[in-house]
Order: sequence, then C-alpha cells, then structure tokens
Amino acid sequence: MGTAARNASPQSKPERESLWRRLVRRWRSSGLTQADFCRRQRLSIPAFRWWKQELDRRDARRHGSSAGTAHFLPVKVVSPSDSVSSGNGGLVELELNGGRILRVRPGFDPDLLVKIISAVEAAS
Repeated sequence: MGTAARNASPQSKPERESLWRRLVRRWRSSGLTQADFCRRQRLSIPAFRWWKQELDRRDARRHGSSAGTAHFLPVKVVSPSDSVSSGNGGLVELELNGGRILRVRPGFDPDLLVKIISAVEAAS
C-alpha cells in the first residue's frame, strides 16, 4: 500500500475520505485499470475497490438516489476518428433530458461532471 494510504489510519474520517477521493480521481484520469493503478501506487486492490464503491454509495445518497439503484442513460458511441474529423478536438457531447447538450473536453474531473449533471437535471 502506498505511503499516503498506509498512513491513513491516524487521520480523521474526513481526511481518510478526502485521501481516497483523490486516489480515485487520479485513477479515473490515469487511463489504467484499477489493478494496474493500485500496483503502481502500491495500494491494496481490495481496499481501493471498497473505497471506490463506498464513495459511489456516499455520492449517490448525497445526490438523492438510493445506493443500490442503477441509473441508465442513453449513450451514442462514436469512433475517435469521427470526433477528430468533425473538428471538435475530442470533445465529448452528452445529451441530457429535454434535449440539452453538455460538451466536455478531455481531461475533465468526473466527480465535478456528476455534480454538474445532477444540478442541471434537478433544476429541470
């Protein structure tokens, strides 16, 4: 387990949660599998998976959805060559309820995107 995660035990619960949120964000932006990320960071794979699931549950409760409820949204997948040839520079487009379009550039913060979508959808 990496130094930061190994030293998590004397930290307060909010500090521990903050540490794992940073690790999960780094994993999401790394492009690595969970196992590869954990090996490179010297993290326990089971601990990483537990924290990722726990943080997802906490976020679901915070955003008003029940922890065990899956939410599926329609997705249109295009090939990378389609997005490059269209001149959008890898821009990801999400069509929200009511036909609204959300455009996100590569390298976005997934946690922030979830919060933005939740706020926009709640307002409609």
